[in-house]
Amino acid sequence: EEVPEETPAEPEAPAAGGEPGQADFLAGRQFWAERHPEKALEALLRAGEQGHREAQYLCGRIYQQWVQDEGRERVALTWYRRAAKQGHLDAQLSCASMYEQGRGAQMNLKRALSWYEQAARQGSVEAQLKCGCMYSQGRAETRNPKKARHWLETAAAGGSEEAQRILREAKETADQTIRQINKLAQSSGVGKELEAERARLRE
Repeated sequence: EEVPEETPAEPEAPAAGGEPGQADFLAGRQFWAERHPEKALEALLRAGEQGHREAQYLCGRIYQQWVQDEGRERVALTWYRRAAKQGHLDAQLSCASMYEQGRGAQMNLKRALSWYEQAARQGSVEAQLKCGCMYSQGRAETRNPKKARHWLETAAAGGSEEAQRILREAKETADQTIRQINKLAQSSGVGKELEAERARLRE
């Protein structure tokens, strides 16, 4: 049987004798390195059933990327969820992406956003940007400018050029609107209503 040329990136091995399923996890990695994918998956599945979150994540990746069975993405999502619930960052991102795209399950933007937020709280700049955009655009739920700004600013501080661009363009649009309001106020003498609008735009 042909062995796939590509392999999942190898994670750092946890300390020996620690996490349940560690022996099967290490065996699975060794089998994969020796180009025995079926034996590797069997060992990783055993480790995953014992609660080893890195093994669970790798099971998801192998099912999604290398297993050819129909329904492989549904199985992959099941393994990603198990790892994600234990706080595995990449698994959380994988769950979010699959729910967002409707892969392995029906599209569910609320679940996608929920997983993105969990990953964002762990420091994923990618997830922070996604949260900012989804709240800004009103995807998954009603638009929430406050949350959108929070996540975009967090992503921008983390080095996201896309988040920095979005915030810069939003500021330029708001500044231009304020200038137009000021000009209108000066010419028409309209007071309180326009001042309230200026305050809202400055938020």
